[in-house]
Amino acid sequence: MASDITLFGYTTSPFVRKVACYLHYKELAFTFVGVSPVEPQKTIGFSGGTQVPVLKVGEEWKRDSSKIGIWLDELFPEKPLLGMVATERGTIIEIDTWASDQFIPGMIFRAAID
Repeated sequence: MASDITLFGYTTSPFVRKVACYLHYKELAFTFVGVSPVEPQKTIGFSGGTQVPVLKVGEEWKRDSSKIGIWLDELFPEKPLLGMVATERGTIIEIDTWASDQFIPGMIFRAAID
């Protein structure tokens, strides 16, 4: 199944890089498909939006880097991203949310693309 993983995104997006790091950490082979910020519908039109990253595994896909991390742990539980027990998972999700809000200039980045 790992050979059927495709990551769609802008090469400069910190959220896309975050998902790529998830995949590398889990040692999952994937294909990267660059998305044009001018015409994103050409490559990610199937998702019904323009938000990246989009991760496609087989025929299923998800958007939002943090939700993708949770999904990857469900699909590929080896080398969990979110810890081994519920308390670890909650703490890791809190840290992820805080780090994304503090260190990834999401609103600035999205405004530049839009």
